[in-house]
Amino acid sequence: MNLEERMYSSGYWKEVFEETKEDNCDALFFHLGVVDYDTIFALEQELAQMKKEHPEYKDILLCMEHSPRINFGRKEENNAFLDPQLNALKPYENPKDVEAYLAKRGFAFSISPRPGGPAYLGPGQLVIHPIVHCARAGIKNISDGQHKLDLLMQAIAKRFGVPDARVKDPRDDTDKRDVYLVPGAHRIYGSEGTKIGSKVAAFK
Repeated sequence: MNLEERMYSSGYWKEVFEETKEDNCDALFFHLGVVDYDTIFALEQELAQMKKEHPEYKDILLCMEHSPRINFGRKEENNAFLDPQLNALKPYENPKDVEAYLAKRGFAFSISPRPGGPAYLGPGQLVIHPIVHCARAGIKNISDGQHKLDLLMQAIAKRFGVPDARVKDPRDDTDKRDVYLVPGAHRIYGSEGTKIGSKVAAFK
């Protein structure tokens, strides 16, 4: 098994966590290149479980791009296509039909347990999946975690000369946060999905 194949096995990451327990760093960072969303989603669940069982393990940041995909959140009322033909397929009742339709056009399709509305994932987008220990990261609850991510994303955007980056989609009525933005921002530069439970937070 080569390194690339090993990186998607739980055994590889257990070795990494064990070898770095005593290292003087706050988190481990890995750049994985272009990776399919389903592969990373499965890996993220495994890593979150490891962190839950071994809170002494380092926090981890997985940085990547995804192959082209349309991803819906868990609530049907907040997710829809602009194309009526696709909506007529009833994505939540017949996801396989939507998958087949989009596959012919070069896109994958999935529904994930995250909150929020539809998202496009694809090459050219920087995606970071942090798996962190909430207490060490100072995260008290979901809104606090989202707020910290908002501020981090804004800081990154400003470093690249984007002072008015929007981090909340106003079309998502499940998102009750304030909008931490310079007034007048109109374009969405970043978004996030959050799952917090058992003292471990996974963001995607």
